[in-house]
Amino acid sequence: MAENREHQLVEGDAVMRVSGGGHFKQKSIKSKFVSISLRDKLIFLFVGTLFVELLLFGCVMSFYLYINAKKNVSDNIDTTVTAVSEVMDQSFLVMENLVLELAASNGVQNWLDDSHYYDRENSEFYLRKTEFSRELNRILIYSNAKKLDVVEYAAVFNDGYLLDYVDVQSVGGNKVQREVYKAYEAAEQETEKYIYSELVMGSENVIFHIRRMRSDFERDVPLIIMVATNERDIASQYENLVQNEGEVVYLIDEENKVLSSNKEDEIGSYIDEKITECDTGEVYLNETYMMTSREVENLGKGVRLVHLYPQSLLIKKVLEGIRTYIILGVMLIIICLIAAVVISLKSTGFLNEFIHAMESVRNRNYDIRIKEYKNAEINSLGRAFNEMMDELRELIRNKYESQILLNEMEIRFLQHQMNPHFLFNVLLTIQIKAKRSGNETIYKMVSKLSALLRASIYTNNVDRITVGEELEYTEFYLYLQKMRFEGRFFYKIIVEDEELKKSIIPKFVIEPIVENAVIHGIENIENEGVIRIVLKKMGTDLLVTVQDNGAGFDVKEYFNSLEQAENGSSREKIGLKNVDLRLRHIYGEEYRIKIKSKINTGTTIYIKRPIEEREENV
Repeated sequence: MAENREHQLVEGDAVMRVSGGGHFKQKSIKSKFVSISLRDKLIFLFVGTLFVELLLFGCVMSFYLYINAKKNVSDNIDTTVTAVSEVMDQSFLVMENLVLELAASNGVQNWLDDSHYYDRENSEFYLRKTEFSRELNRILIYSNAKKLDVVEYAAVFNDGYLLDYVDVQSVGGNKVQREVYKAYEAAEQETEKYIYSELVMGSENVIFHIRRMRSDFERDVPLIIMVATNERDIASQYENLVQNEGEVVYLIDEENKVLSSNKEDEIGSYIDEKITECDTGEVYLNETYMMTSREVENLGKGVRLVHLYPQSLLIKKVLEGIRTYIILGVMLIIICLIAAVVISLKSTGFLNEFIHAMESVRNRNYDIRIKEYKNAEINSLGRAFNEMMDELRELIRNKYESQILLNEMEIRFLQHQMNPHFLFNVLLTIQIKAKRSGNETIYKMVSKLSALLRASIYTNNVDRITVGEELEYTEFYLYLQKMRFEGRFFYKIIVEDEELKKSIIPKFVIEPIVENAVIHGIENIENEGVIRIVLKKMGTDLLVTVQDNGAGFDVKEYFNSLEQAENGSSREKIGLKNVDLRLRHIYGEEYRIKIKSKINTGTTIYIKRPIEEREENV
């Protein structure tokens, strides 16, 4: 009770000091501002006002510069992308016209009239193939595509067979055949498309303009015309769009596959669908871009030219435009900071001594004192700190003296206790007389009682024992109670794994729970009482279950009884509280005891703790 009152006194004193500290702090800040000279106030206000004005002006100017720069860049890019897409459209129109010329050739028209015209089983196959080859060469020689260096080669497939090809730019027969067969394999996967573009990747990426033709729709044998152009030739047409590092240009098909790009490592990959949602605007990929896109109609359905301009470049241009202002602003800010630091040091120099004093108190130096200051407010704060130290020293001294008195009382109490040797000698005498008289029951009861008392008296310096020893002490107690109840009480101890008995446990954890079950459970019933103790392993934990069929109790009211036990007005179920406190103190909050109880039915107590192996010195 004295310790509780002392604890409350300390807490109350601390609250008063904290409250007083807040009052002193408010007064200190106010007096600090009042004590500043008029010159210092004017300097502080001037520097602060200048800083705020520069900051506001810089923000407004930066915003307008950013908006104007964004509009100018967007307009320029939009105009350039439109012009480039129109130029590319004209180039691809040449390719489209070439495909139409090939489709209108006599060799193709003959196949349209007779789908078996180029069957290899036909006796005139090689003659017809030769005539078609001459016609293809003639068309390509006089085509604008050859003059403009737009087309590298052209090829025609019939029923999976390369009918013929014309190498316009002398690429090489092996390379041409390798690439056209790749394009044909891809075309076989797109049976529903008739006019589209296909990318074939290799040492040099090639874009094919493909037209699929059928003589009739009953026979699934198409004739496929392919016109190839080098991807780098296409890239050269939009290279003027890339003026800065970080800008990206894509030529994509309707499936968002990259047919050409200035970022060659992304050719053949698929880009985010967000790019095709609109023609212009902002889009976020790995960073924010200003996007402009236009459709390139003559390269196939859904083919688009997309230009991405990083927003970071735009911000960089804006910053370059206000670089001089930023330099001037930074210089003024530095001057403002220096001025503020100087003013702060002059006004708050006393804080260093206060911080040193608080650190000293943290290191248990309670003799530290704050010197006197000329400033009345700071001086009052120092006096408050010194008074607090005096009170703390007095409190510590009182606490120390109280502890000495308590130790003396404990020594006197021990001195007045009965000599345990005398007690055991008397019990031994009773035990011998019971043995000589042939009363085995009394002999065994006295033997168990002696063992139980010896365990509690002579093992005070032992904190932990084995589970087997704890169960032995518990069984001593249960045997004595069984004799006391004369057949009205039974118990059973079940250990699922004998190895558990070798692990260690805090002394007297199970026995107080069992004692509580007997006193508050079994004693209050008229029928036969049963106590069941079960020990089993749960992972790395030992679970002890103590179950009785006694009177039971209201678990909610149990906590109220604990409060009464703390105040000394009741000792009801105090054993449960003591065991719970010990387990939580040793193992942590998760290892507190769990209680299930029902009135007139019984109580079950669960004790869980980690399994610990016995050390050699235990």
